[in-house]
Amino acid sequence: MKERNIMKDLNLKPVIKRIGAYMIDIIIVLIIATSITNIPVINKHFEEYQTLYQEYQEKYQEYTNTTSLLNNSYQDKKLTKEEYDKLIENNTYKDIISKYYEDELLEEKEYNALKKEIDTTYKSLVNDYSYNLQKKGIYNSIITLTTTLIYFGVIQYLLKDQTIGKKLLHLKVVSANDKKITILNYLLRSLILNNIFLNGINLIFLNYASKEVFTKCDSIISFLVSFVEALIIYLVLIRKDNRGLHDLACNTKVIELNS
Repeated sequence: MKERNIMKDLNLKPVIKRIGAYMIDIIIVLIIATSITNIPVINKHFEEYQTLYQEYQEKYQEYTNTTSLLNNSYQDKKLTKEEYDKLIENNTYKDIISKYYEDELLEEKEYNALKKEIDTTYKSLVNDYSYNLQKKGIYNSIITLTTTLIYFGVIQYLLKDQTIGKKLLHLKVVSANDKKITILNYLLRSLILNNIFLNGINLIFLNYASKEVFTKCDSIISFLVSFVEALIIYLVLIRKDNRGLHDLACNTKVIELNS
């Protein structure tokens, strides 16, 4: 009964408008950030990142092709010599496949062991590529975080309490305690709303810590980022004034303007 009353009290219209405005703003930020990161003079690792990403795509394609062919062979319990030769040709999993190939019969136990070893090898490859892509993409991340902070902090302040998304959907940020909203309020608001602070810490670990330390910290920070995002959404939904964590921390609220 209590849950029904809570759902009944929810006013989703302003929430949906805020989400819409935020999505518009994020798209704008990503377009700007991507345009900047694609300039080799600014992004020193641009070409290396592109090459590494292409390699990752090829490894992914190789994995899907290999597992698909194995699955097809398993359906008829047979891996022919022709299929075997095709599988091991320039294949990362050549040694694994060769180890299990004794005859053309492909039994369930053999297939499961082969598939498990290929999956384990692929997972290890993915972890390596993921880490190296993040290392090579550190300029991308710095540019994206900086662009986000400037857009939601400085630009919103200069546009008199509105982003482009908010202007289009007739929303505005106002003070919750009748005090003037300063640029510092907007910067702090952006740091919380977009998890810039936590992602910034992650970049520090990525740049200076070992792979093992970074991997552990990345898991913790990813959890914290998800928790903050969930808390913001929960507060915006459940509170009558639709104020999220970023609003509460900065004494702000978002109102609808007459269209």
